[in-house]
Amino acid sequence: MRMPSCSRLRGALLGAIVLLTSAAHAEPPAPAQSGQQDAPRPPGFANLRVSAVDAGRTPGLVIEWDGVPIAEADLGRLLPVGAGEHTLAASAPGRQTWRITVIVQSAGVTTDVAVPTLAPAEPPAAPPLAPVPVAAAPIAAVAAVLPPAPAGVPAGNTAAPQNGVPSSAPPAESGPGPQHVLALVSGGLGVAFVTVGIVAGLNARSRRDEARAHCTGAVCHDKEGLDLTTRAVNDGNLATAGLIAGAVGIAGGFALWFTAPSPTASPTRVGVGLNRVMVQGAF
Repeated sequence: MRMPSCSRLRGALLGAIVLLTSAAHAEPPAPAQSGQQDAPRPPGFANLRVSAVDAGRTPGLVIEWDGVPIAEADLGRLLPVGAGEHTLAASAPGRQTWRITVIVQSAGVTTDVAVPTLAPAEPPAAPPLAPVPVAAAPIAAVAAVLPPAPAGVPAGNTAAPQNGVPSSAPPAESGPGPQHVLALVSGGLGVAFVTVGIVAGLNARSRRDEARAHCTGAVCHDKEGLDLTTRAVNDGNLATAGLIAGAVGIAGGFALWFTAPSPTASPTRVGVGLNRVMVQGAF
């Protein structure tokens, strides 16, 4: 048996190294051109099948696999791809961009991906309106150009002119002052206490009359007489207190009412500006 020569062994070894190096650096073949059959899957690659619901119905629809556009004729066909993580995106004018991440697990597996209907793009937000500056005229300058009050109308009661004719307002009548209000409250409470005192006095008299049938003078012969006497005394005390408090309240109300100062009406002044109205007076 003859052994192979060293030169033949060396050539066979170099040939094997070249084949292994070429297989390790091989790139996945590009998708087949439109109108061709499914591209054959090379060893070590997987199959990809992309379908689109609105293919041919959405103008300008572009579907990209890792940034490389896929022709419309290649949709639904098997395309060879490498294993790993990839990006599939779809876009069209006037539609929102759709994008997903596709993970191809291993070689020899067919991955199906369906592109849905793209949602309409949101309209751009309207820019905010710029504020319009308004010059504010001094109130004193506007008041200086107001026409004088007509005859018979006190100065200061002339309101803002309407349609070029100044309108006059009668002087406002002043209501009761704070001291008058306190006088009314005090008098009302006094009347209420007097009413309570009168009712309590009538009850005391009625019970005292009933107690006379059970008592002789200050000595009572049974428990009912004692109870009636006690209630009559209590009602009498309540009547006395109510009458006294009512008298004080009524007297205080009269004193507050007649000693209250009479309110004086102050003139009302009106000033008009471009963006403000000032009213000054006592209300």
